[in-house]
Amino acid sequence: MNRIFSQFVQRLIEVFLTGFLVTLFIPLKLRLFEPSIFLNGDFNPYTTSYLYVSDVFFLMSLFFIAFQFFFFRDREMQSSRDEVKDWPYVLFFSLLIAISLISFFISSAPPESLFFSWRWAQMLILYFVISRKFLSLKKFSLIFVWAMMLQTVLASLQYLYGASLGLSFLGEPLLHVGDPGVATVSLFGRTVLRGYGTFLHPNIFAAYALFGIFLSLLYRKTRPLFFSFAVFFLTLGVILSFSRMAFMALIVLFFFSYSHVQLRLSARKIGLFFLGVLGVVAVCFISGLSYVFMERFQFTDLTSLQFRYANFVDGIKLFLHMPFGTGLGRSTALMQSISPLKYAPWQYQPAHNLLLVVSDELGVLGLILYIIGIIFLVRFLYHRRKTHPFHVAAGVSFLCLSLSDHYFFTLYHGQILMTLFLSFLALAAQESSPSSH
Repeated sequence: MNRIFSQFVQRLIEVFLTGFLVTLFIPLKLRLFEPSIFLNGDFNPYTTSYLYVSDVFFLMSLFFIAFQFFFFRDREMQSSRDEVKDWPYVLFFSLLIAISLISFFISSAPPESLFFSWRWAQMLILYFVISRKFLSLKKFSLIFVWAMMLQTVLASLQYLYGASLGLSFLGEPLLHVGDPGVATVSLFGRTVLRGYGTFLHPNIFAAYALFGIFLSLLYRKTRPLFFSFAVFFLTLGVILSFSRMAFMALIVLFFFSYSHVQLRLSARKIGLFFLGVLGVVAVCFISGLSYVFMERFQFTDLTSLQFRYANFVDGIKLFLHMPFGTGLGRSTALMQSISPLKYAPWQYQPAHNLLLVVSDELGVLGLILYIIGIIFLVRFLYHRRKTHPFHVAAGVSFLCLSLSDHYFFTLYHGQILMTLFLSFLALAAQESSPSSH
């Protein structure tokens, strides 16, 4: 009877974790802390704390995991979960939480900083849940890839219509070409919308598409046709984001994925490869994507580049002005007093570089921690460059993305994506590459 009930609890854990993963792509949320809302309705998203629907599913799964641990502990299962030797990752998250809590005492808005510290505690728990396989990794990958393919469909329609699709009940942001703050690109003098899906920004959508490609490459032998199609379809998603750095990271991902793999070519594989490439190229030309992308890489949008540069300089000034950090979530609020450029308060963004934004908010201690973490990551990837080429490829790609953006540290979905990758990286140290199964 106890075994039957234990299996029932395990099934509930899987159900709620599946719900967490699905609602991750339906980002309905409730604002908990909103320091300043202005008369026009705008507010600073980087100083605002949210409770997501996915948080509710995750907390429910934790409740049943704790219930199972205390009342129905399976010794064999527990032993297999304890075998994961991942102390560098656990130490990394633990130190990050400790330094985040220190920011509580230096922050000008302690309640908000305390909530942001909880986010990192949540990421540590999520890391344990994924790396201990409370949800089958193959099932996880299948759900993630399916969700990102649907996101790519939404991004395609947004690009074609030049506006959001009226799916706000699914968490889609309100978008329209010409609205301030909406990411667009120019096509022969005409402004077109970049693909968002239901994400806050096209760059985050692109990062999730890259992770979906990584999972597709990792598990491609379990479902060859589906995951091969997913690679090409999600490549189109990266293109629809019009993120220059994401496209470069995509090239890096493919290069490192196959640079150390001896491919057994056949006429069928070669035919499918060229058919897929031809399909992506045809879609790009028919939809006009190829022209937008060529113009994008000519760097004609100097205003965007100048804003990034000014943002980077402001980040350095803020760090020099407050070397012990501003406190979590406070860099954009205090950047207004540092920056010579005066924007509306909600237009300030964190420095578009992961190390710099960590330095701004957590100070010298945070900078040292992240440098140590990157050293561990690079060391791990170097030693497994032949046995786990897809992990190496994804790691190098994510390092590229972190050079030009901040969402891995500042935004909920970026934090989750970094945690998911570290979870798969920890598992890679314990088992043979799934791609060989």
